[in-house]
Amino acid sequence: MLYYSGGREVRAVAISVRLDEETESQLEKTASLLRKTKSRIIKESLREYCSRILEEKKARPYELIEDLLDREGSGKGDLSVRGEEILRAAFRRRRIRALLYIYQLKGIQRLPRLLVAVKIYI
Repeated sequence: MLYYSGGREVRAVAISVRLDEETESQLEKTASLLRKTKSRIIKESLREYCSRILEEKKARPYELIEDLLDREGSGKGDLSVRGEEILRAAFRRRRIRALLYIYQLKGIQRLPRLLVAVKIYI
């Protein structure tokens, strides 16, 4: 299908999507508030979401763990021997922090025993 947008010819593909009532209501409110069509809101949202995901997946392995690595040296002389162990511990701490954050967002007061025991060390 061809249509004109901004004075230029654009090729478009029609896609059908099923939305639950809540999502459809949010879409209508957003379109009304921004004075844009629902189709335009969906296109812009998909473009932004896909760009973000593709950018994240394009990251090199080093960039994914860069925040776990020390900048100016650790002062530990055994990194070459215990490197894997140290990284695994850092990943474990990061995962636990993420789980605690999720529990906090969901308003869950009672933490699993494992998280209660580990929470003391983070």
